[in-house]
Amino acid sequence: MLAVTLKPGLTVNLNLLQTFVLVARYQSFKEASDHTGRSRSAISAQIRQLEEQLGLALFERTTRSVSLTAHGSALLDGVQDSFDRMCVGICGLSDDAGARSRSVAFACSNSLSGSIIPEILAEFRARHPGLHIDLLEMPRYQMSAPVLAGDVDFALGPVLCDDDPTLRIDVLGEEPFVAVVPRDRRAAYGETVSLRQLATAPLLLLTRRSMTWQALDRAARRQGLTLSTSHESINYRTLITMAEIGTGVAVLPKSATLHVETDRCVVLDIDDPQTNRRIGLISARGRPLSRTASDLMALIRCRFATCAWLSPATAPGG
Repeated sequence: MLAVTLKPGLTVNLNLLQTFVLVARYQSFKEASDHTGRSRSAISAQIRQLEEQLGLALFERTTRSVSLTAHGSALLDGVQDSFDRMCVGICGLSDDAGARSRSVAFACSNSLSGSIIPEILAEFRARHPGLHIDLLEMPRYQMSAPVLAGDVDFALGPVLCDDDPTLRIDVLGEEPFVAVVPRDRRAAYGETVSLRQLATAPLLLLTRRSMTWQALDRAARRQGLTLSTSHESINYRTLITMAEIGTGVAVLPKSATLHVETDRCVVLDIDDPQTNRRIGLISARGRPLSRTASDLMALIRCRFATCAWLSPATAPGG
């Protein structure tokens, strides 16, 4: 039973109020009966039940007509206004849901947004003409708040095994870190570079709050090494440019180096399997996604599954 408590000891069935509005509108039990598909006696019984709950006569009945009493008129004004506001609220929710279905917003780490994501978004727009997509570039440590607040539908970026339990994590794979070495220093290294070699070089790294810096620091500490940072930046493109002009060696996620100009520098793999990060889709646990957001996440999963620079996730790690 759908009911509302008006005051202590007075609970009114909302179905009875709906029947009351119909009888008042049509000024007829028969027409209210025809409209609802219920018998006239059932309609009459509901009105009597409502009058008993309120302790008031709502209609004056004769064999020929039905009319509202003063109490009935007052009740109709209040109930009709409430029902109208309820309809407006429900329609507003429906409009909001429709607007959300025509748009999607997601956060993405800078390295990924500049590599494979533009192609994915172009493909998705072709499938969904007129769709509005908001792409917010930000480091991983800033992603949780907008995801949990609902400011974005989901996020794409690095994940940890001990991420916030209120987040749903869908790991897509593991991405290696690589070293961007100035071409004139290429002879100092082999086909790959070791962490021990990097520990003696002036390093260009993302900021200490980034998961890239933290993962590299953990990997170095496992070997008893301390990395020497020459410059930190929130922008991976800045670090690549600095490596190109010979300032130092940039260590970055592989995805950030896909479009590096090789005439000024060279990209080398790091020969330590621990120097990687796990990439995943991040959403709020328990909050349903719109169909559009779910479709975009599915396309991202599909395209990331074919990335040559992404390997299947194995043991948990940074």
